[in-house]
Amino acid sequence: MTGRRLVTLGAATTYLVATLWVSYAVWGPYDGVEYEPAWAGELELGVALVLLHALVGALVGRWWALALPLAWIVLSLGAEGYDTPVPVLIAFTTPFYWAPAIAVGVAARKTGERIRRS
Repeated sequence: MTGRRLVTLGAATTYLVATLWVSYAVWGPYDGVEYEPAWAGELELGVALVLLHALVGALVGRWWALALPLAWIVLSLGAEGYDTPVPVLIAFTTPFYWAPAIAVGVAARKTGERIRRS
């Protein structure tokens, strides 16, 4: 396996592990009380997720990376959520946050490769 493929596989695997952790450990648990994580505010978590998506897009560098949020949705089907099922939240926010962030990362990578070649 080439170095490029290892980076791609590692980035996609890390993405799925991190996002599934968010689905099941942060957004998913519902214990009947108001959801308020003590360790991370919604803004900080959202910024971290957008940065994760952009970084994964840049590391993968291929347009198929836009399908990763779809895998996140499917693998999160068991997460309950506070008032809305987690997969519904992810599906709703994908066109506004996750897919554009990945697209920015992929475009940055492709632009960098094009500049390096010329």
